[in-house]
Amino acid sequence: MTSLPGEDIPDIELFKFDKIIHLIAYFTLGTSFILFLIGYYNFSNNFKILLFTFAFGLIFGAIDELHQKLIPGRTASLYDWYANSIGIILSLIFIKSFKNIVIKYKKVNG
Repeated sequence: MTSLPGEDIPDIELFKFDKIIHLIAYFTLGTSFILFLIGYYNFSNNFKILLFTFAFGLIFGAIDELHQKLIPGRTASLYDWYANSIGIILSLIFIKSFKNIVIKYKKVNG
């Protein structure tokens, strides 16, 4: 989607809520990235995974917005980057909360 010229983006009612779409996309990116890191790399603690995901998400979101400046009919938006960043932060909160629920469940159910 980020490489489509502005006039080529489908005019669907959902796209009027573009900040929500940014948030959902980056929530999904952040959650997937965390799960990838947990599955394939042996970090000494989970804080490093969350910190690395946070930095990656914010930098990737900024580069994505700057990339859009190069596409005809598209612009970079600081508000889009904010929505991207909020999506990443929510993914961190989600994973941390989910982990705590799993730990409590394991303690209760042995």
